[in-house]
Amino acid sequence: MKRLFREVGAKRVSPAACEMLAEYVGRRAREMLKLAKEIAKNAGRETITREDVRLAAK
Repeated sequence: MKRLFREVGAKRVSPAACEMLAEYVGRRAREMLKLAKEIAKNAGRETITREDVRLAAK
């Protein structure tokens, strides 16, 4: 997570800020993956594809 902060120019980042970002990213990823799983299921597949994830991200 610290690398992401550095990529946007943050020189110093508190552990709490890293933790908060990690929690947010984790929640968002779980939401997207649940939707991608549903998209694959509706298409009659068990395998989640790149396209399923792309559609879930919209």
